[in-house]
Amino acid sequence: MKRNSLYTLLFVLFFLCGCTKKNYEDALPKVEFVSATQCGNDSAILVGNVIISGADAVQITGFAYASIPNFDITSNQLVLAGSTGQFSGKVLAYPDSTYYFKCFAANDYGYVVSNTFKCTIGSALPDSAPCSINNNILKIASGSYTLTNINYGIPSPPYGNYQVEADDGFGNEIDYYFNALPANGIYNVVSDLSFDTNPYDCQVMIDQTYGVNAGGKVYVAHNKDGTVTISDCSLTFMVSSTPTTTSCKVRS
Repeated sequence: MKRNSLYTLLFVLFFLCGCTKKNYEDALPKVEFVSATQCGNDSAILVGNVIISGADAVQITGFAYASIPNFDITSNQLVLAGSTGQFSGKVLAYPDSTYYFKCFAANDYGYVVSNTFKCTIGSALPDSAPCSINNNILKIASGSYTLTNINYGIPSPPYGNYQVEADDGFGNEIDYYFNALPANGIYNVVSDLSFDTNPYDCQVMIDQTYGVNAGGKVYVAHNKDGTVTISDCSLTFMVSSTPTTTSCKVRS
């Protein structure tokens, strides 16, 4: 429907009679691309501006984008309502990637496309918590364990909706419970699984027995090579009333 609207507006060009090129151009809106700002690690906020509406009200605004400089604006669009002045929208943009953005506006006389704006989305979040630890290593107190089995799935209630389980095959295990498939971000460790109030909450269990104390942080990064890293530093849990520390980095 939205893409067809642009094509419909294009057909108006063929029915404009007795109109010079100058008059026709004056009837069109004028639009400029203002900015593209990285938002988190997998999206961008785009801003365009309708400078002049032309001879009729602007019915459609929007953005088009691609990973190559020259692209068809109908291939990847975010179509928005008509407006005057600035308009904005949020689009998916992967880390470590360069994009080319344009904006457009249309009225009953046709549509116009802005200049091309180039923007590079930065790297994903650091692929580990702020401590030195190798991939797939679990540290508990003074012990260090190599995690050889990493599994994903839906946990049993009430442990959220997504689980990452990693163990060394000998009973040393860490489990991360999330509200959903974890995205790039820093998650808050909670003890009551309050996922309904904050999507960036998670719970951590050691050996499926000891719940990690609330207040720590778990780092999740979707890496450029397609792997995902989940890591933490110096979380604490209680063993027979004794505080015990754990640090871990799971990458798969």
